Amino acid sequence: MTSSSETSAAGRTETPVRRTEDAKVAPYAWVVLAVGFIASVAGPLGMFKVSTVLPTLIRQFHLSLSVAGLMVSVFAVTGFILALPASSIFQKLGLKWTCVVSTAVMIVGSLMGTFATTGGVLLVSRFVEGAGMGLIAVAVPSAIAAWFPGRRRGIAMGIWNNWMTVGSILAFSAVPAVVARGTYKNAWWFSTTYSAVALVLCLFFMRMPRPREVPALLIERVDAPSGSSEKVTLRAALNGRNIWLAMIVALCFGAAINVVPTYYPTFVTGAGVMTAGAVAVVITVENVLGMAGGLTAGFLFDRVRNRKLMFTWPLVGFAILFLLLFGLRSLVAIYVWMLVYAFVTSLVPTCLFATAPEIMKSPAYAGYAMGMINMGQDVGLFLGPPLVGAIAAHSSWPIAGASLAPILVFGTVIGLLVKLPRRPKAATAPAM
Repeated sequence: MTSSSETSAAGRTETPVRRTEDAKVAPYAWVVLAVGFIASVAGPLGMFKVSTVLPTLIRQFHLSLSVAGLMVSVFAVTGFILALPASSIFQKLGLKWTCVVSTAVMIVGSLMGTFATTGGVLLVSRFVEGAGMGLIAVAVPSAIAAWFPGRRRGIAMGIWNNWMTVGSILAFSAVPAVVARGTYKNAWWFSTTYSAVALVLCLFFMRMPRPREVPALLIERVDAPSGSSEKVTLRAALNGRNIWLAMIVALCFGAAINVVPTYYPTFVTGAGVMTAGAVAVVITVENVLGMAGGLTAGFLFDRVRNRKLMFTWPLVGFAILFLLLFGLRSLVAIYVWMLVYAFVTSLVPTCLFATAPEIMKSPAYAGYAMGMINMGQDVGLFLGPPLVGAIAAHSSWPIAGASLAPILVFGTVIGLLVKLPRRPKAATAPAM
């Protein structure tokens, strides 16, 4: 980074800038995206490795079921707590060192878990790992916002949005094979090694764009007198309704997104609709379709003028899906449901993150926008499954699923209140 870029990373920015919609993407942007994606995968890999060896941990550490559940859910708690601090850390350290610190924190947490001798220490180690994932979840989308101009940002966000899916697939496929060659600690050593590789990649390849990678004729100065400077602060970032509205949308979406992997396998196997093996196939197919859906969502986002519709009206479709979910008994209907679900679950977060820099008064506040959206989604992830579970326990699964519909419709209404400038018509289709 140049000195001006470092100044921005330290919390001070020169004249705020806005890239024009049709700026070309610098070739190195794809390197940053690739390294950022690899580093992001370290988070869900560490998060879900516990799920693959949970019965062993319960026996080894004499854990209750509630504490065992915390070994995974604590990641959502740390994400909520650290969302805004992570944004401030990004402003102070810049991209490279935020990514290095985040992967280093994940390594420390994983090593703590490797040598833990009590359930308490193991739980603390999970909190530490979750802190690292919280940092990377803010840093990488902020980097995408800096490197990719508006009409190219959607596809980049669509690619990155698959980080959680790839991390979970890696955890549920590679970790059992590693553990089979030794003890449960091999899962932690595998996670540590992966995070160490990600750290090295971040150290050598992650950086913010240089001036020559953003041609001067494609930069537009935004309402700032010559020689002025602006202090990028949390108070200034939160002084606007758009980011709060976007956070509420993310919360409503997050409340629903974790219900399917949490409860649906138990429901369909208990009801005799599917076997456990068939459920595993359906969930795998859903993950693969979700990855394709993220890329499709990014492609569409880059070509739609009214981007707000891309993360609002799909929530209505999401509401309809949950009205139907626990009433399906046909395997064909379930597969069709999963197809639509996979696309919607990729569409909303991809487009919401891609619009985040545009709803702030200056791109300099993009990190805080990412943090607020992450915080809203994490709150939803934490509250949604217990709410649905409690309703199901006192009524029925169809009623529990239907209870999410008004929450998602409310999210749609809130999203429509977000003020987002309509994108001008492009003379040609975006070219990478």
